[in-house]
Amino acid sequence: MNRKIGLLSIALLLGLSSCDLARIGEEFGRSNNPVAYIERGMDQRQVQDLLGRPDNRRFSEDGTEEWEYRRSYGSLEGKIVLVTFSSSGRVIRLNTYDAEGYGRSRRDYPSYPNYPSYPSYSNYPRGGGNYPYDNGQSERENEEWFNDVLRTARRKTFEDERIAYIQDVARGYRFTTKQTIRLLQLFTWDDQKLKVLSPIAPRLRDPYNAYQIIDCFTFSDAKEQARRMLGLSR
Repeated sequence: MNRKIGLLSIALLLGLSSCDLARIGEEFGRSNNPVAYIERGMDQRQVQDLLGRPDNRRFSEDGTEEWEYRRSYGSLEGKIVLVTFSSSGRVIRLNTYDAEGYGRSRRDYPSYPNYPSYPSYSNYPRGGGNYPYDNGQSERENEEWFNDVLRTARRKTFEDERIAYIQDVARGYRFTTKQTIRLLQLFTWDDQKLKVLSPIAPRLRDPYNAYQIIDCFTFSDAKEQARRMLGLSR
């Protein structure tokens, strides 16, 4: 009986087209990876039903909210999943990062004791007092810090090293739109700029100015990719 069942299973598989097999594989992959079901426009309840409660939550002064998940979902093993919601509680952005790079120590990068690093949900400053800077002094410190980052990036011999350095800094610190533009101006080609923008976009300090970044790109397809990263896609 078992032999007959085995032969019947083989016959059924042989009868399936390659498209059928691909579709089955795709659906199996999606079923093991709930992140694949996250879509723009979903509300927070729908996201929580798929991914569960977030490990960390962050709020911005413009009303957006970011949920961070540090767990494995199917093929997304060892990844950090960031879901960004609009002020109305709808998904506007989804990003995934390698956990190892995302949590890398910041000892190799310039820092200042009072620099306002991206806060966790428990100590995020509410109200209007600490955005984007506490006062004139902290703003000057931030500018000094950024100029140090910019100088270090310029000293990198190879473009790939420069891109990797900025990407690593961006995973631990946030940039303003103006600072992001200055970083992108270090590069000539759109593909290089997109690699730099990818980790910066979901952590931009002033996302209401994000549209200004689009002009840094030359070709329309790169501009559209940048819009999607920044949550500006039409």
